[in-house]
Amino acid sequence: SSDFSGHDGIWVDTNQEATIFDKRYYEEVLRRAWVPRNEGTALQDWTWGGGNNGSPRFMLNTDMCLLFDVETTFPCCTRTDLTRNDGSNQCDTNNSVLRGTECGRTTNEEAATAMVQFAGQQDDNPSRFNNDNGPFFTAFSAAWEAATTNGWDNLQELALSCGTVSPTPAPSTQLPTTSSSPTTSLSPTARPTTSSSPTTSLSPTGLQVEGECVTESTYDAISLDIEAASAAQPNNVARSHFLGGILRLAAHDFMDFDRNNAVSPMGADGCIDWDHPANSGLETIWCDDGSCPLTEIYQEKYSFMSRADYWVAASNAVIKLRSPNNELDLKSTFKWGRVDADQCPDAALRLPGDTDCGEVQDVFLNRLGLTWTDAVALLGAHTVGRGSSDFSGHHGTWVPNNNEAMMFDKTYYEEVFLNSWHPRNIGTPREDWTTGNGVDRVMLNTDLCLVMEIDDNMPCCTGTRCTGLSRRCPRLPDNHPRSEAFEAFREYLGGSYPNDNQVPFYNAYREAWRKATKVGQKNLSPLADNCDV
Repeated sequence: SSDFSGHDGIWVDTNQEATIFDKRYYEEVLRRAWVPRNEGTALQDWTWGGGNNGSPRFMLNTDMCLLFDVETTFPCCTRTDLTRNDGSNQCDTNNSVLRGTECGRTTNEEAATAMVQFAGQQDDNPSRFNNDNGPFFTAFSAAWEAATTNGWDNLQELALSCGTVSPTPAPSTQLPTTSSSPTTSLSPTARPTTSSSPTTSLSPTGLQVEGECVTESTYDAISLDIEAASAAQPNNVARSHFLGGILRLAAHDFMDFDRNNAVSPMGADGCIDWDHPANSGLETIWCDDGSCPLTEIYQEKYSFMSRADYWVAASNAVIKLRSPNNELDLKSTFKWGRVDADQCPDAALRLPGDTDCGEVQDVFLNRLGLTWTDAVALLGAHTVGRGSSDFSGHHGTWVPNNNEAMMFDKTYYEEVFLNSWHPRNIGTPREDWTTGNGVDRVMLNTDLCLVMEIDDNMPCCTGTRCTGLSRRCPRLPDNHPRSEAFEAFREYLGGSYPNDNQVPFYNAYREAWRKATKVGQKNLSPLADNCDV
């Protein structure tokens, strides 16, 4: 990518082929008429002299030199015998004519022979290749083994089982067994999971079944799995939905807590009312059949944990992964031991609506026992993910674009003040706010009411650039009951715009998240170094 290495394109023919691990790289070096581009600059590389058809192809000097003498004959073209459909020579481009300057063969005969061997080039036609990946795969296996074991002594082969303890390098542990069939005793409001057999042996990641122990290594393993699942999403829209959906799942689990209800307090218990519209869309994050990545990871590796613990750990992974330089690491706040519930009747009725700040106050302050400062910090998580008209009814991102909707930072607070937000769908269940920059931006009443007096001033505009709206939404006065929220909002901006100071927001979020994820919980335990009994 030109955004990262500075070199833009793929080494093979199509984006689809760029997802396949085979010998196509070697074929492409031999097949194409490669010509240099960006000559004499730090971005110098090679591109194909034919048509790129919307998928830019490139090779580096360090690719070409394995077969061609690109230093002595530079600039040159790797194959002067190829023509385009119009009859012109592929070595001739707008910048240079290289049809008479073919790159010579490298003097590194071992490298050149390997390139030709791995490509499977046919002797009678230099543009035809066999379908045998065997030579490449055999050589890669040997080279990869040499590279990954270089400098290491006393490495061990994979064992058939871990029934005995090896004195070096560390005690091996026995895997907990899992049933391949889902638990059938759950109510319709709880997602089925795989069950663990009653054993006290350890897993490779350091967990004991039956919730007896969760170690730091397990917590870290979950983080790596979430990172891999995020990277596997097909595009940034899907990725922001996946990441934001994990945060929403954990939040909807703990936001049904009511400290005033001694009979059914609920809270983080791994139970969601899946049929309620307030949770629409979460079924794409946590699936009955295990086809969703988050559920699949849990069922394959972590089903001996409670769902509630896993959802919080996965959310922590998202926050660290998507904060700049992994700055917001919530590992020190994580404790485990939450107990899953099979039923949570009317849990969704306790979730905050999107009409006004009374909803925020009722849930976060009155029931969870938090403060306005905490509530404003937690709502900053809106920076990750996007609303969908298919699920919540509110469409768009809280931040400028889908790329930024994958970052966990203070952009949410900045966007409230930087834009002129105006209401849309007034008087309907989908009432929210958007900007004049396009319909793919959104703020909710429960966002803007934290800094603006919108309840009695609708319709109004938060800035000066709202066409057809002359009324300006006034900011909350100093003596307003929600003035604490306004001050928190300004604090999380980190100072005068623009700045990169995430510290006020991150410190507040760390404390608010710690409180919210443990409300109503008893006997939670910190991460352990190991699970030795």
